[in-house]
Amino acid sequence: MIQKYEISGLCCSNCAAKIEANIAKLDGVNEASINYIGMKILLDFDESKKDEILKATQNIMNKIEPGMSIKF
Repeated sequence: MIQKYEISGLCCSNCAAKIEANIAKLDGVNEASINYIGMKILLDFDESKKDEILKATQNIMNKIEPGMSIKF
């Protein structure tokens, strides 16, 4: 399943790269790509793990960039 989500609170491309790399390591994620300029994240993941992956994605973003959020 490929889904695009809006994100907010991201302040630099280095943080985007760190977040992207950590999300890509999650079980069930095939690909994660953050567009820093467009403030979007593209996730390709196993649909059966959607809730788990989105929750983990939010946790990773807040750990690396406090205050960052994703619109589901």
